[in-house]
Amino acid sequence: MPIANIHVKQDHIGGGFGSKFAPDSWGQVGAFLSQKAGGRPVKLFLDRATEQTIAGNRPSAYAKIKNRGHEGWHRHGVAVGIVGHRRIHRRRFATLPYIIDTIPNQRLHHTSVSVNAGPNRAWRAPNNQQASYLTCSALEDFAAKIGMDPLEVFTKNVAYAPSSRVETYRYQLQKAAEIAEWKKLWHPRGQGRHRRGEARYGLGFSAWGGGGHQSQCRTTINPDGSVLVEIGTQDLGTGTRTIITQVVAETLGLPMAGSS
Repeated sequence: MPIANIHVKQDHIGGGFGSKFAPDSWGQVGAFLSQKAGGRPVKLFLDRATEQTIAGNRPSAYAKIKNRGHEGWHRHGVAVGIVGHRRIHRRRFATLPYIIDTIPNQRLHHTSVSVNAGPNRAWRAPNNQQASYLTCSALEDFAAKIGMDPLEVFTKNVAYAPSSRVETYRYQLQKAAEIAEWKKLWHPRGQGRHRRGEARYGLGFSAWGGGGHQSQCRTTINPDGSVLVEIGTQDLGTGTRTIITQVVAETLGLPMAGSS
């Protein structure tokens, strides 16, 4: 059968996270058991109680936020981690205010509260959700109190984001408002009536670190003119395969239609 007639469908299954955790004690136990079994695979499973006690929990955050200042606290477990030969307490906490952190005059007070639980662990963008929700809720509340459109308040405040990102955030806010028909569908807090199932509009922003890095792919041009691209990456539903196809199509001057 010609290779061009073969189509493979691969659904997004998620789960592409957590690979950067330390092996932890149970991982080491699994490795030792495998070694004793002559290198055979070993499955080690923590029950729910053990998982919640020693394997870590989602970071928490609480804050009382005022204009240009906040008092906050968060919970963390008592477990320690190993970095090199040093034992360190894993004390992750949300950074507030979130994104708009170049305000000239601030008063910040943060307390870390130890509890009898596993350490804070990364559960999808650790601390970003908490910090984003606390900061953006305060901006929304402020906008409601002064009777201003939150979109305008957010747009003004992103001036205090890192300078390299200010214009990007402004563009993203305006584009999001355009797509969501913000001017048409949003109404001031306490005004208008909502029916069951009707959307209530609010604003929020977030950021995540990381960046591009070097990689390689294998590209094969088949006798029939079709192109096969093989690259060691994954797509969690964020469009990775689409972007790779766009790069190849633009580089080789080919249409994207019919790609898979």
